[in-house]
Amino acid sequence: MTKTLHKIIGIAAAIAMTTALTACGDDDDEPKTPTQPATVASYKAVYTVECSADVYKYFDMEVTYTDSDGSTKTETVTGPFNKTVSINVASAPSKAVLKAEGTPKTDYPAIDPEGAYQIDRTYTFSLYALTATGELVTSETIPDISYMELTGDVLTRWMEAGRMLNICDRSINLNK
Repeated sequence: MTKTLHKIIGIAAAIAMTTALTACGDDDDEPKTPTQPATVASYKAVYTVECSADVYKYFDMEVTYTDSDGSTKTETVTGPFNKTVSINVASAPSKAVLKAEGTPKTDYPAIDPEGAYQIDRTYTFSLYALTATGELVTSETIPDISYMELTGDVLTRWMEAGRMLNICDRSINLNK
């Protein structure tokens, strides 16, 4: 009799749990209206390029980036480069760019062949797609950092060979 009673109690408990779980289901039978994707009105581009002192000492540095009117602009820099621009979607190109490179200076200071020279560089390229009210739709960030130590004799060979120093050459597509 106890075995039968235990079976009956077990079956009753299973039925009660099934009923309880079914009762917790979604009763909202109203159709869901699909949300429209946010419309991008502008892009905010943030450019940062920074190098060690030896880079600025031995190389002429240029940074090319997408400016606020959608055009590509090149600036000569002698230290860290930080710029934020807002690009209207109407004048935006198909992609935003960040390029930084160094050309060996023609009148570079003397190099100690036994010395050590830091050729460190870092950049961050961020692009934010924004609505007309400034809400973020999407974003993308490309960071990179590189540390390099050269001996004086290697740096001398670089300079004499006219070796370009490529810091970055990146682009981000603008989904207009």
